[in-house]
Amino acid sequence: MNEKSTRNRALLLLLFLVISAPVRAQIGAVMALARIGTSVAINSMMDQTFRINGSGGYQLTSAGEWVPAERLELSSKGLMIGKGKAARELTLTDFSQTIIRGDTFAILRGVQFPGAAVDPQAAPLFAKRTWHHPQAELYEFVSGSGAVPLLRFPDGSAVMVPVKKKEFQYTMLALVGDHPTLARQLQANELSSVHLREILRAYLTWKPAGLTKPAPTALYLPEK
Repeated sequence: MNEKSTRNRALLLLLFLVISAPVRAQIGAVMALARIGTSVAINSMMDQTFRINGSGGYQLTSAGEWVPAERLELSSKGLMIGKGKAARELTLTDFSQTIIRGDTFAILRGVQFPGAAVDPQAAPLFAKRTWHHPQAELYEFVSGSGAVPLLRFPDGSAVMVPVKKKEFQYTMLALVGDHPTLARQLQANELSSVHLREILRAYLTWKPAGLTKPAPTALYLPEK
């Protein structure tokens, strides 16, 4: 190895060492997401252009009652209430959910993303509710690259559901694989992410007590 190559390797090692642990963790999470064909990473990659406004209501994190409002605007920064000089802004930690133009947006915390450990201290994100059942709820997280489904359990925890076929099948087998018909259809490549609601509906009809949430490491394909 020549002197120039040795010097370059030393510089790369020095660069790695000075990068902070949180930054390395974020890089690792993004790389893990890339392995399953998704460019989503909690708030750092949330669609910064997303905005929806209109009348509705909201719930503060510290209180359960709904507060009606004539003017609301939801964005990646938070929830703006009112307009002009009288407007005030709530951060994503200040409220638990909001309804705008008839759509419900909930604040999700500690979302399990593939290839990344669950971090209870991770920044919250908001997602649009698309399907509700007492034992499971489906949400749509709007990212810079499109919409990603999230599945929330009654305890408030949530997991991202991959949309690529192989990863989707692996994840759903971990969630509903004890249902004999669904397991057979998943293994036979007969079901994909477009059938997610139907899969959940069939499973919860068969097992009204709800989904048995497996350990996070069981939900996603191991790195090859």
